[in-house]
Order: sequence, then C-alpha cells, then structure tokens
Amino acid sequence: MTEANELEARIRALEDTEAIRRLKCRYWNSLDRKLVDEVVDCFYEKASVDYGPKRRFEGLEGARQLYGQLETLEGFTTTHEGHDPEIDLLNDTEARARWAFHDRIADSQAKTTYRGWGFYEDEYVKEGGRWRIRDSRITRTHRDISTGQDD
Repeated sequence: MTEANELEARIRALEDTEAIRRLKCRYWNSLDRKLVDEVVDCFYEKASVDYGPKRRFEGLEGARQLYGQLETLEGFTTTHEGHDPEIDLLNDTEARARWAFHDRIADSQAKTTYRGWGFYEDEYVKEGGRWRIRDSRITRTHRDISTGQDD
C-alpha cells in the first residue's frame, strides 16, 4: 500500500468513526425530542434491539411500533447521554461500539423520576455510504427511582 493509500484509508476510518458517533447522538437526540421518524431512520432494515422487557424489536416495523409510542406519552420527558465510545471498525461496512450511558425518564403526572446507568453494545452496518444501527443491547449497571418530587 502506498503512503497516499494509507493516508486515504486513515482519513476514511476517521470519517467513519465520526459518522457512527454522530449517528448515535442523532438517535439519542431524536429519542428525547420524540421524533419517531428520525429515531427509526437510525436503524438498519433488519435491526435487532434488546433494551429490556417490553423494549425489544426486530426490523424497521418493530422499531416504528416501539418508538411510535413516544408520540402518545404525555407528561414524560427523557434525557439520554452517551459517553466514552469505544468504536471498532471491523471492515469497510461493519463496526461495533460500546457506549457508557446515563438516562433519565421523568413522569410529571406521577412525579416519578427514573435514572439509569450502564452500557450500550452496538453493531453497525454501512449501506449506500450511510451507517445505521444493526444490533443494540443495553446492560444496566445502576438504577435509581425517586418519587413524589419534581426534579
């Protein structure tokens, strides 16, 4: 491989890593803003997701069914934060990553706030020049539920 080819490959790897980072941010931001179409658009057509009981799906139709519920949840606000990504490019069209995360779900009507910490384990696929989430799993390491207060 020539020096120019090596440089081009390194630049492509940096661009792919940044595209995956932006994809995950778009997922969290769209989720928190309850933008169903934008959330679903983050996933590969044959996606498989396991975020715990009642939050599993296969494929885009499954994603639309799960995330479509966001539009009907009045009084709920969410905040998702991802940190410390470990992104590994496996080849030109596949990657995996581990993200530390913190999420907060507040129900203003029940005055309950749920906070969770843990890790996302994701696999990505690049198709037509665009990265999407193919598989995603959550492992929670800590949970905290508070009730009867506004925060």
